[in-house]
Amino acid sequence: MASFTTPVPPGFATLEAAHVEMLECARYGDSDDLLSLLSHPSTDVNYKNPQGTTALHNACANGHETCCSHILAQEEVLHLANDAGNTPLHWASTNGHKKVVGLLLKRFPDIDVLEKNKFGKSSLTEGFTSENTELIGSLLEHDSATEDKLLQGLPEKQDVPAETTHSLLLGKGKKVVKVRELEMSNADQPFTDENQLDTTGMSIWAGSIISGRWMAKLSEGGEFDNKSVIELGAGCGVPGLSIAVYGNAKKVSTTDFNADTLANLEHNIEINKGNYGGTVVASKRVDWEDKGTWTKNCSAIVGCDLVYSNEIVPLLLSIVNGSSSQGCKFYYTAPNDGRQGLEEFRAGMEQLGWKREFEEEAEEEFLGNPLESGDDDMAFLCFGEMKEKKFVNYIWVKE
Repeated sequence: MASFTTPVPPGFATLEAAHVEMLECARYGDSDDLLSLLSHPSTDVNYKNPQGTTALHNACANGHETCCSHILAQEEVLHLANDAGNTPLHWASTNGHKKVVGLLLKRFPDIDVLEKNKFGKSSLTEGFTSENTELIGSLLEHDSATEDKLLQGLPEKQDVPAETTHSLLLGKGKKVVKVRELEMSNADQPFTDENQLDTTGMSIWAGSIISGRWMAKLSEGGEFDNKSVIELGAGCGVPGLSIAVYGNAKKVSTTDFNADTLANLEHNIEINKGNYGGTVVASKRVDWEDKGTWTKNCSAIVGCDLVYSNEIVPLLLSIVNGSSSQGCKFYYTAPNDGRQGLEEFRAGMEQLGWKREFEEEAEEEFLGNPLESGDDDMAFLCFGEMKEKKFVNYIWVKE
């Protein structure tokens, strides 16, 4: 009896090799070679790599419209989630690719823009972080973003929240900072004015990785030796933990407001406790509107992406100025645009007598994959904004 062999696209030894190349073509925008591979009868348009990523994921993540169109034209194509629960719509929304989002919504009319990944984020949530108003509008107008779903409020508290712990290489050598992030319970209401409902600090944002690497570099150079450092709006605590692990600060106080965020922050402090040397590391609940909760006479203050509206500016100016001693430095990392109130904050610091000593776009060395595992796909889905936005590092000195 004659054996049957699956035909392989020309130029490839195996079908697996052809499928891997298909994903690479989609990733880098090689639309002609992608179309050639898709046209072969043996090609599986829904092929997944070991992380569950498809060609459609890669094309959408990088905004390659022609590649997306070729893939979406295949009758068998599916809108699949990868192993982390991210769909192509998640990745297109994260990176602000409005036209690609439009292609997906048209091709898959039954898509759910509120479907959450394993980090508790929906495509709508990711769209908000992209700050592309037209993209956000198209997601909000979709049939799946019903008013009932959007106004459901907080789900019942779970005993065991969805979680992921990352091992991060932020400085030189092999020292690792372990950081757990949790599912945001109100991920589709990211701009709530109620502090107790603000769970954005449960996730690790791209800016905190950049700040963490910057803090590691400064710490290794002795910047924080014997100093008392406070991190404002610490969330998962990446910058503060980086100072504690890579430097010789006297004390690092990581602060936030939300109770669940603080509990996670305390967990992250605990799992790194063998790497602090002589540095005391603690967490503290701080209400920017309540001066009684502030830490006073700090010699160094750290913050990352804290300004997102004009209303927050006076509060941040007040706590930075009120928590500091003469000669204190404020180290701040933020995107270079898309943050309402940033210019007002910069001007306010100077009016309060703070001199801007340093302002520089984040160095290339801060933008690479921070994961100890070296998993580039995981790094992209978790921290893809590092490559899509430009971040600036600032230092102000209180004169």
